[in-house]
Amino acid sequence: MACTFLNYMEGAVPFKYLDLLVGAYSRILTTWEPMLEQLRRRLGAWGYKRISLGGRIVLLNSVLNVISIFYMSFLKMPVHVWKKVMQIQREFL
Repeated sequence: MACTFLNYMEGAVPFKYLDLLVGAYSRILTTWEPMLEQLRRRLGAWGYKRISLGGRIVLLNSVLNVISIFYMSFLKMPVHVWKKVMQIQREFL
């Protein structure tokens, strides 16, 4: 009744808000796949041979860690996902 009065659609949980799955179970890997894919896309866009070692370290610390922190501000990251993030960062370095 409130949805019709306010002219809104009724939604379902989990839903996406700012690329985060709200209401999702944080212990499964599929919840974290969008973040892992976003990290891989960023690294692919930067390329591996065009950036010096110092530049790679700055990118890892300033950009890639911030993406992970943004997700962790809402969901508790499991250890196996954290290990995958570290693996992606090590491969780039």
